[in-house]
Amino acid sequence: MVEVPVLSGYLEAYVKCKKLEKMDPEALLGLSAQEKVNMIDNVLTMNEKRVLVVWLYSLFNLNMYSLLVDILSKIGDPETKDCTDEEKDMIEDLKSYALKFNGNIIPSIRESLRQRGITVSKNIYCGFDTEYKNIEMSENEILSAQ
Repeated sequence: MVEVPVLSGYLEAYVKCKKLEKMDPEALLGLSAQEKVNMIDNVLTMNEKRVLVVWLYSLFNLNMYSLLVDILSKIGDPETKDCTDEEKDMIEDLKSYALKFNGNIIPSIRESLRQRGITVSKNIYCGFDTEYKNIEMSENEILSAQ
């Protein structure tokens, strides 16, 4: 697996590796991050690696987007505060980085992040009910049908 420093630290959290699970905690602490990545690399198939890289990349971008949105919400609107031009430029840079990270998220995840308004739909329940009166052992008379 290609060593991607930022993403390789996430591997252990998202990939179950039986070799790593069987190790005692002390031996696991003795392994470097690269040794853990190599153990995971030996277990995964090429198809699993392709899927994993795409999802890890998307999770990384989602994490960065979430952090930037949180920071921007704490900063607030620069127009309502006394901010220097340099601070306003920095806030605009953060907004553009947030948009860039949002664009790198897998579309299926990005779609679920969209804020939607309240949707009211009419539900129609339909049922059928009948009532019978037993006349004889093998014969009934219908009383009502709704």
